[in-house]
Amino acid sequence: MSSPTPNRVPRHIQVMRTFLRERPKASWQEYQAFVGEQLAGKNSISCEDRRKRQVKALENSLACKDVFFSLQEAEHVRLVDESLLRVQEQQSTAQANQSAAHGTLLNHILTKRPGSPLTSTRPATRRVPCVHPERENPWAPEEEDQGDKDEEDDADVVMRQPVFLDIDVDVQFQAATDEVTFRKVNVSQQFFAYQKAAYKTGSTQGLTLESNVHELLALSSILLLRTGEHSLTILKFYEESFLDDFRDHLLSEVGFSVQELSEDLEMFLRRMCKNIAKVGSLDHDADAKLLHRMIDNPAEKRILDTFRGCFTSLPTKPIVLANDSESDLMATLLHPFLRPFLSNRGTIRLGWPNTQSTAACKAKAKTEFSSGRARQPDMKLFTIKASHEHFEVGYGEVKPHSAQGDTFALNLDLLRLGKFAKMAIDNLVEEGISCPTIPVVQAVGNKLCFYFAFLHGDGLYTLVEAGKLAVPTSLNEMLPLVDSIALLDAFSAVSLRHIEKMSAESDNITPSVPRSYLRPTWMTPAMLKITKTTRDRRRKSFVRHQ
Repeated sequence: MSSPTPNRVPRHIQVMRTFLRERPKASWQEYQAFVGEQLAGKNSISCEDRRKRQVKALENSLACKDVFFSLQEAEHVRLVDESLLRVQEQQSTAQANQSAAHGTLLNHILTKRPGSPLTSTRPATRRVPCVHPERENPWAPEEEDQGDKDEEDDADVVMRQPVFLDIDVDVQFQAATDEVTFRKVNVSQQFFAYQKAAYKTGSTQGLTLESNVHELLALSSILLLRTGEHSLTILKFYEESFLDDFRDHLLSEVGFSVQELSEDLEMFLRRMCKNIAKVGSLDHDADAKLLHRMIDNPAEKRILDTFRGCFTSLPTKPIVLANDSESDLMATLLHPFLRPFLSNRGTIRLGWPNTQSTAACKAKAKTEFSSGRARQPDMKLFTIKASHEHFEVGYGEVKPHSAQGDTFALNLDLLRLGKFAKMAIDNLVEEGISCPTIPVVQAVGNKLCFYFAFLHGDGLYTLVEAGKLAVPTSLNEMLPLVDSIALLDAFSAVSLRHIEKMSAESDNITPSVPRSYLRPTWMTPAMLKITKTTRDRRRKSFVRHQ
């Protein structure tokens, strides 16, 4: 019986990988030219079977443009890891040599001075332990509890000293000239000091995604505000109660307030949820009642349409998917739930294209780091004009339920969302639109968290949490939605109102926001300079993704 054949990498992937190993910064056009040269010289291969396989691999690779960019990013990460490892080995070797030199000097002093109180009457050599590059320094103070053996196996190695790449970053944070004040506190001045402190921490100790997502956002001039969830660094510049009050003030400025459902509508929805959970489906009579109420109460249409969509699509009991993937989550649960609230038939559309952000592409083109490609959000809100996409006006990121405890990945999504929203604001302001407000959604399984991002003043972008809710996964879970649907309705009302306003302004532009208010966005190469690239689930996260 023959042994099973191991999984082999397809030949066209091997061709791309070999090409990128030699030319990691090559563009897609350069790769196409390379393939053309290879196809032109195919007759030089004497073996016919080998020539056919090579030609087929080259032709297949031309149809895999997305794979090319993914391999290019992977090659970039590999080079970064090799550079980090090389620098870390150099630092460890230097530290070991230095410790050995200190030990030799101390031994020499003690043996030359036998009468020293540090020695006995008989001269003896005192051995000073040398720090081995691969072992922990026994003389170093304990920084944190090591935990049990299982945690050590699961956690990645934490770098004791940050290792930085040799990338030039122009760190010149610009102070605000038109300062923002709230309750006699100069918010802009304190935020400028907070930015400099965040960079100083990153350049000396290294920032981590688990514990420093607030600081990483602040480098791009974004102030993250979540109730009761603030990093230790920001609390050195603002009081916690002040940040919570400032968040409430910003939400009121954009017009966000959650209004309770009318008593009549709440009772109607509760009766519908209970009856349909018993029956197990939306029958004809219940559907007729929903449609009739939609006609009689147009203001309730979004809420009723969402409940009707859940009644018709959800199973009686939750289904445990074997493949807990983002695509299944977006198609079967999130899109039917969010579509009535975040899109309309006219000018606003909710899409899940997983393609490059236009705003990110424009921001990336302005930086000197031009290798790779711009990031792509899972969800986009965009306006339609003349049957074409006009402006990007909202973003979303999705992670499956299995990523619930992965604070590294979830905080990375939050960082990406903040930067996407900021770059969209910059793009809209440069187009002449005043005070753009960008709705943002982060999904972890069926748990949603809503944000508003906007430019509050000179160099002060804010990412403000509006609230959280859980999307029902079965008919038996519909009843709790009655208590939280008002939050989604309020988020929808503010989002659509601001998007429609921006769409109208794009036709009759009257710029009112000075471009001097805008600030640069820190792209990935600059972030790598001050960020630790390791994961460790023992690090404390100040953002709770629940």
